[in-house]
Amino acid sequence: LSVEIRFDQLVASVDRKTVKRSSTAPRFLRQDDLAIVRFEILPVGRTIAAEKFASFPSLGRFILRDEVRTVAMGKILELLH
Repeated sequence: LSVEIRFDQLVASVDRKTVKRSSTAPRFLRQDDLAIVRFEILPVGRTIAAEKFASFPSLGRFILRDEVRTVAMGKILELLH
């Protein structure tokens, strides 16, 4: 399944060693950084099959690609309706 998304907000960066969130939102991310981000599925109102990683790991993962290059991968922590 391929859908278009838009990054909405960088919420927080995450320290790899302590797994703690930063108190302020980062201005940018570097390669191999961990972060909590918010993105929106386009067009607005389109639906996809997704669940929180904690409740259903198979539907709780995602990969973001640009053309043939993998840009990001991660887990779905929260779903906003």
